[in-house]
Amino acid sequence: MSELTEAWFEEAKKLKPDEKLYLQVMSKIDQTELARNMLEERENYSQVDPVHAAQITVSKVRKDGRFWVVLQKKLRAPVVGLIKGTDGKYNEVKIDPMRRRMLNLMLKDCLSKKEIEENLDGLTEEELEEFFPN
Repeated sequence: MSELTEAWFEEAKKLKPDEKLYLQVMSKIDQTELARNMLEERENYSQVDPVHAAQITVSKVRKDGRFWVVLQKKLRAPVVGLIKGTDGKYNEVKIDPMRRRMLNLMLKDCLSKKEIEENLDGLTEEELEEFFPN
């Protein structure tokens, strides 16, 4: 991977949802190579942050006679859902993939329950049941 590829991928990580970053290349061969490098960069990033890596898409387009590699950030994982109860009422459920990731990393780093609670401003009942069953 080149420093240029890494630099552009860093810019792609800063995109807001549905924003696109167009990178112009000179030929179809260059387009294929850059797209492949970006996919490799995304794969490397997925080892560190799989949730955010999955949000970045890489595509190849030809526009106005020019070749482009397009990086786009898409929100793939829904963060709000609804559960329909037996009474017919809907209850909102929220997930926070980044919070879950931080919690898992803190557990992996052997932080105590108290330290984790301090870092995350408390734990939900579900988190307590899942990660600290007693």
